Amino acid sequence: MLVIGAGIAGAAAAVRLGRAGITVHLIEKQPVIGGHINEMGCKATDICQRCNVCVAGEILRSVRNTPTIHLHTCTELLELHKGEDGNRYSAILTHNSSTGKSGAEKKTGAALFMPVSNSEEPESGQSTVDVDSIIIATGYEPYNPIENNVYGYGRVPNVITGVEAESQLARQNRITRVTDGKRPERIAFIQCVGSRTEEIYRRPEDTDYCSTVCCSYALRIAQQMKYQAEESQITIFYMDIQNFGKGFNTFYNDCKKMMRFVRSRPYEIRTGADGVVVIKYSPENGEDGAGNVVREEFDLVILAVGIRPPADGWKLADKLGVVIDKQGFFGLKRASGLPDLQREGIFVVGASESPKDIAGSIAQAEAVSTFIISNQ
Repeated sequence: MLVIGAGIAGAAAAVRLGRAGITVHLIEKQPVIGGHINEMGCKATDICQRCNVCVAGEILRSVRNTPTIHLHTCTELLELHKGEDGNRYSAILTHNSSTGKSGAEKKTGAALFMPVSNSEEPESGQSTVDVDSIIIATGYEPYNPIENNVYGYGRVPNVITGVEAESQLARQNRITRVTDGKRPERIAFIQCVGSRTEEIYRRPEDTDYCSTVCCSYALRIAQQMKYQAEESQITIFYMDIQNFGKGFNTFYNDCKKMMRFVRSRPYEIRTGADGVVVIKYSPENGEDGAGNVVREEFDLVILAVGIRPPADGWKLADKLGVVIDKQGFFGLKRASGLPDLQREGIFVVGASESPKDIAGSIAQAEAVSTFIISNQ
């Protein structure tokens, strides 16, 4: 097997296959494995919030302890050809040692999953592996809100993304203001940033889908902030709240007791005095009255950015001879909801197939791996 991408989905697939005795070549273009997991922090309060960051960590550590997995970091697929000697494919890999461990040191997350033991030390050049099947697990890109100046990102100092909030949790176990490093008291979360809107980003008509993960990570971060500082005043600006699994209603009701939910999309965000962030919005209803303009000040604004496919996904699709959908995710969705890459022996798992969280990525990776094992 060749697994392309060593984020959580690729790692989960590799571990499941490897433990079944299948030889797996797991390639990762970065010097460390884990992908976005390296930028995520635990959101537990007095109980686990099931964000699954710790579960992902266990799977990533299992990669290093599974002898049938051959891990190649700083490696990408160069070409794919018809295989020989009974193998379906022959994959030519390119290795770039210049993005080795020095690049890993730039990571700022709490968990750096450096490859050891079963890893192949990267040396610049090429190699060839013969495989029966391929799994695509190249992950996603967070939406970059600088594409839309309404959110103030990049020009209003105390406006950050959910990714940056996660990174703070991973590094320091708390979220602070950019300007002075202090714990904020008035915090606003803005949902659906880069999702469910036709915005100027690649093709405008291709951004009006739900990224599925934004509600869950934003509310978990918000609840963790409230747990650390009970006096915090948290406001959630939203369109709709996505149900994200077992126990959601209880979790959501708890959040509504300790946070304010405003069903409105802010239309102006700018800098106020002393680093304050000023938000203008029109409430849907309530005491302010629908249609009226409301101006509020916050110490910190967190943008719940959505999921976009990697910008260069089409290049990999071209090398593999597989299809991508109109948004840029891999595979056409069948009536059953399962992805169809229209090429035998090539599969896709995780957020590179469609937006999904850690739990969803692991579940899909294990399902696809089990299918492959049962058809050996």
